[in-house]
Amino acid sequence: TMDSDGLWPVDAIAFWEGETKQVREGVSAEIFRVMADACEAYPNLLYTTKAPMDQLSKKNEGYLGKDEMRDPMTLASAATGVFTWGKISGALDKKLEDRLRAAAKKLIKLREEAYWEPSWFNAFGGTLEATAAAMMFMVRLDKDGYEAELRRAVEEICSLFYVDTADRPDLQPFLDRAVGVLAAQGPRIVPQLLELMKGSDIKSHLYLARTLGAIGHP
Repeated sequence: TMDSDGLWPVDAIAFWEGETKQVREGVSAEIFRVMADACEAYPNLLYTTKAPMDQLSKKNEGYLGKDEMRDPMTLASAATGVFTWGKISGALDKKLEDRLRAAAKKLIKLREEAYWEPSWFNAFGGTLEATAAAMMFMVRLDKDGYEAELRRAVEEICSLFYVDTADRPDLQPFLDRAVGVLAAQGPRIVPQLLELMKGSDIKSHLYLARTLGAIGHP
């Protein structure tokens, strides 16, 4: 049950992490993102959940400009949820778009500063989700203005393809997710993917090929 601060308890699902404010914020932001996605998929939910979702959106919007927010997974979930809810509820104005652009830049910065191994609770995926969210905002809000950042984001995601899943089979879902994130960018990244295939090893080649196959014909 959500409390008056817009946070869910996590003792039953993440007891090993401890019910700290950081963990509760991360899980609660993810719940909000999923709820916003559900409202987009099922428009009738918009009318029955608008008041609490407006409240949750304001709560998560507060994370966007929060200097001490350093967790990529939390910021990615909050920003994605705010974007989706703003889009379907009519609240996505220029001011909010500017805040989301700033969040995209911060997500890329957090991705570059993050450790390769998990930082908390799903954080190998957290850095991946941070990059995926940043790419989404760049493409949808200002594709031309972020061309260099988009190229760097593609390179960062492709760097995951060098992981040896024979040694780390637990990372297979993140590599599959990386293929999906890249494929969603469409034909415009095909030249860069072909360029990255030069000199890469067999592991990387296989995932780059999968990505190209998922993109299909232009």
